[in-house]
Amino acid sequence: MKSLSHQIIAAAWYTVIFYGFCGLYATFTYIASIQLNKLRTGLLDIIQREDTSEQDSGAETDHEDGKEQAHPSLEVVRNIHKQLNDCIRHHQQILR
Repeated sequence: MKSLSHQIIAAAWYTVIFYGFCGLYATFTYIASIQLNKLRTGLLDIIQREDTSEQDSGAETDHEDGKEQAHPSLEVVRNIHKQLNDCIRHHQQILR
């Protein structure tokens, strides 16, 4: 009888541990996917801000061989650089 009770306790313990780790794994996966989605959103935001700020700032353009190249202002470049650094720091935190 003692052996049967040990087997029941061991089976219950195994079940608790197994499903506990599955839940923990699912939670960590969910958190990582949210953080990566935030990083993606931040990078897309940089691209959108760059496109709209070039149009709004009246960026200088060169006309060579029918191609138009925009030169954003120094402030726009600094802002993009700062946002990109923030995204890189966020990505490093995700990896940690």
